[in-house]
Amino acid sequence: MGTLSLQFHALPEEADALLSDVLGDHTVFVTLGEGTPLQFRLNAERRCLPGCEALIFTLLPPVLPARSVYDFLGLNPDALVFEVGQLKSAGLAESWLAAKTENEDAMKRWRRTARKVRSATLGGAIAVNPQTGATASMVGHRFTVGAQVLYLKGVAILPAAGSSLIQLPSMG
Repeated sequence: MGTLSLQFHALPEEADALLSDVLGDHTVFVTLGEGTPLQFRLNAERRCLPGCEALIFTLLPPVLPARSVYDFLGLNPDALVFEVGQLKSAGLAESWLAAKTENEDAMKRWRRTARKVRSATLGGAIAVNPQTGATASMVGHRFTVGAQVLYLKGVAILPAAGSSLIQLPSMG
């Protein structure tokens, strides 16, 4: 089984540019996940609309409806999921691009998208424990220029889990 997992920080409005490879591929079906509770619908606009929590890509028409991303994946096991890291008062949450499938053609297609996202992002960060000040290097951490600009303006960069904060490098 092939797996793909790429976590990074990006502004929600940067999603369309980061995913232009797959959004522009009209052989791929685009599903939008939005709202509370999360609801899924085909995304004719082929973009990350305001309020977008997830974009999910399939090579076949998706099976709808689903109650969660995990439910959606159970119905559409060859999908590529992009969970959109939201910008909230606490800071910028981490985004996640992931797939897990036995379908070699699908995985080949999704890996191409992941390579494009990886090449459009910058690498390296430091995790800081806010209680102790302890640090750990995050050589493989990815982020966009937009996330870096927000960080330099004082917006917290939040990990997917835990209480550490992420420091991004200065521009230059």
